[in-house]
Amino acid sequence: MIYQTFFQILVALSASSLGTDSFVSGLVIRTARRGGVNHLLSSDSGATAAPDVDVDATDDNNDTASNLSTREGWIQNSLSYYNRVTRGAEHVQSSPLYLKSAMDNYFAREKIKNGQNQHAESIYRRLMEEMTDENKHDICDFSSLAVPTLLLGLLLQREGRFDDARTVFEGFSHVLDNAATDHQCCCSARVLQAHALFEMKQQNGVRALEIIQRAIGMDDNLSPVLQWKQFQDARRMLLLQQQQQHYGLGASMT
Repeated sequence: MIYQTFFQILVALSASSLGTDSFVSGLVIRTARRGGVNHLLSSDSGATAAPDVDVDATDDNNDTASNLSTREGWIQNSLSYYNRVTRGAEHVQSSPLYLKSAMDNYFAREKIKNGQNQHAESIYRRLMEEMTDENKHDICDFSSLAVPTLLLGLLLQREGRFDDARTVFEGFSHVLDNAATDHQCCCSARVLQAHALFEMKQQNGVRALEIIQRAIGMDDNLSPVLQWKQFQDARRMLLLQQQQQHYGLGASMT
């Protein structure tokens, strides 16, 4: 499994698992009747209509319009948020995991807004652990892994946990290394872009340049980033290092 080493890297940082969050798992979604997830999405802004929601058998007769409206609003907000996160990668909307991923990642966002960062972190890590070979789909092999990885990396940076953030980003790169291909994938490219910007903030300009170049190889739309002054400076530094290595090697051979 290409993800095995990634999760071995994460195990030292993993928070205790909370299992499937009861709020999200309690929403029984049935969208296959009329076009699946695509039936919920408009061509421009995401959710336009509420999906079919089955009220749990344990609900009483008072669980009516207001409760249903809350559930529909939650689903619409989840899709709207996830559409923003995956903007430019609209192909992931065809994934059978799309609705679940949207709701789980939105739930984590709400936890962060409520100051429950540790709970949000556990959600992101659970989502990454759930991304196994069996979960992959033809649309984009890494989308379900890329989004929580990106959001967790950003969360750890905001908390000042820079070593942990680097471990998460490097773990994702290791997954790509094991896959032995840098296919066109804007989902993965965004994680690499975030990693590159992180390394730039940590004054690791050459490393940041190497990462962003890999990201651009997966999504050429990121190429304007190379025009930023920080990356131009990093390019000059890399060329200087290469020249020094070249002349140093030449001198040692004479």
